Amino acid sequence: MRGAEFREFWEWWRGVLSAMASLNFPSTAGKKGDLIARVTASGVALGDAEMAESCVAQETFAVLDLQQRMADFFAEHAARQRQCCVRLAPDRFILRQLSRHALPASQLASAAELDLETQTPFSRDQVQVLPVMAQDQSSSYAIVKNSILQPVLDAIQNNGCRVSRI
Repeated sequence: MRGAEFREFWEWWRGVLSAMASLNFPSTAGKKGDLIARVTASGVALGDAEMAESCVAQETFAVLDLQQRMADFFAEHAARQRQCCVRLAPDRFILRQLSRHALPASQLASAAELDLETQTPFSRDQVQVLPVMAQDQSSSYAIVKNSILQPVLDAIQNNGCRVSRI
């Protein structure tokens, strides 16, 4: 058990140091090759990092069409890596801050579960709990309803893609 505790401490400490370094050396989050699925209240838009930087308006379509649109995209771009980043619009999740300080992963997960059960009206089977990496080193998590996130994740996985981050 000591090895697991040390590994968790090491991951936490590495995260603290990398966050401090990112304040001095900011970089763009995510990889250039990732496909980006933007989930909004009106639907989903597919794009990539180049499209996002050029501020080109992307077509929004229904979540039910995502699987086919991704299949069409990868048919056109066969050499591309099959990785996808899911970006949720601010109205698609609830952000809960637990502490002003960074917590190790297991403590953040335990605190988020406890906070979800005691401080929110959601039951665990209705939502996904996602830890959030904040620039200010605080410990937060996002609550996302399964009805919002699961259809998107299913469409991504059905196309043989891996979710790189949410």
